[in-house]
Amino acid sequence: MHAEMVMIFFGMLALMQVVLLIWRRMHARSFNTATLLGMWLFPAAISVYQAFWRFLAVWTLFTLANAYIIYGASRQPVQVGTPRCGATRPGTLRTGPVADAASLAVDGVPPPRRVYKWFYLAYYACSSLGYLGYVVMLLEIVGITRLFHDGADVFQAGMLLAFYGLYFGVLSRDIADLCSDTIAQNLGVGARVHAGQPGSGAGAR
Repeated sequence: MHAEMVMIFFGMLALMQVVLLIWRRMHARSFNTATLLGMWLFPAAISVYQAFWRFLAVWTLFTLANAYIIYGASRQPVQVGTPRCGATRPGTLRTGPVADAASLAVDGVPPPRRVYKWFYLAYYACSSLGYLGYVVMLLEIVGITRLFHDGADVFQAGMLLAFYGLYFGVLSRDIADLCSDTIAQNLGVGARVHAGQPGSGAGAR
């Protein structure tokens, strides 16, 4: 009986992998959106159930900041401030350097340049956080931190830093991918860039 349950379990795992692979190949956009929402919401729900208030506080600040960025990236027409854009629409888009700080935002909405800058900074912040956590855990394993502090909380702090850097880094990458797709569609570029080749828009030849 137990052997049959194990076989069924591994069979379902293999089947789900095939289903996910087919879903990703056939409907990449819906797959990315579903996985993004799942990775965004499920940890928060578990944290509410387990009363992990520190994670919830950081998650809430991260969500509010990225909600503002997503809102700005989804605005149509695209605001000014996008450098070297190939597609232009009269009266809606200007290219080239921005003349002054007032043109960086319209109605308080961040332009694409600010969207890219936000995720650029988020990448370096999350990477630094993950590397710091890894170094702290490594120093605790080899026993260097015990010269200054005795206790298991140092290793736990390293794991916490590494987890925060990894989780919010992967989440930022997926959100950046979603925002770039949205901005490209609003600019009329068309589909996502695949294998280094830009997608063709409706008017492309």
